[in-house]
Amino acid sequence: MSQQTGLSFEQAPPFSLPLRFFLTAPLFLLAAAWLIMLAPESLASRWTPQALALTHALTLGFLAMTMLGALSQMLPVVAGSKLPAPRWVAGFSHVSLTLGTIALIGGFLTAAPAAFGIGVALLGGGLALFLVAASISLARAVTGVTVAGIRLAVLCLAFTLLLGLALALLRAGWWVPPAVEAAIAAHVAFGCSAGCCYW
Repeated sequence: MSQQTGLSFEQAPPFSLPLRFFLTAPLFLLAAAWLIMLAPESLASRWTPQALALTHALTLGFLAMTMLGALSQMLPVVAGSKLPAPRWVAGFSHVSLTLGTIALIGGFLTAAPAAFGIGVALLGGGLALFLVAASISLARAVTGVTVAGIRLAVLCLAFTLLLGLALALLRAGWWVPPAVEAAIAAHVAFGCSAGCCYW
C-alpha cells in the first residue's frame, strides 16, 4: 500500500469489472419508476405485491448492484487485496444478480412459484460466490477502520441473503421458515445495516 495515501491504485481492476454493475443499476431505477407509474398502489402499503417488487428493484437491482460494483474496485484499491479470479467472479455475479432480481420481481408480480425458485437459484449462487470471494479478499486485507466497515457490511449482506432466500422459498411454497415475522424483520434490519455500514 502507498504510505502517503493508503491506496493501492496499481492494483485497481480493469474498469470493465465495476462498470458492468454501474451501467445495469440505473436500469432497475427505471424499472422501479415504471412500476410506480403502472401501479401507483405500490406506494399505498409495503406488503402489496407491487410494493415488494418495487422494494427489491431498488434494493437488489440498484443498491446491491452498485455495492458489488464498488466492492470489486474498492477491495484491491482500499483494502489492498484483490478478489480471487476477479473477472470470473464479477461476470458470474453480475449476470446472476441481474437475472435473479428480474425473476424475483416477476415472482412478486405474478405469484408464480417457479419465478421465486429461479430467483433463489440465481441470487443465491451469484451473491454467495461474490460474498465468498470478498471474504477471502478481506481476510488477506490490511486491517483498518475502512476495512472493518466493509467486513461488517459483507457480514450483514450475508445474513440478509440467507434470510431473503428463506423467505423466497416460503413464497415459492417449498419451505416454511420458523418465526416468519421475525425473519422478515431481521431481513429488513440486516439489509439496512449492510447499506449503512457500506455507504
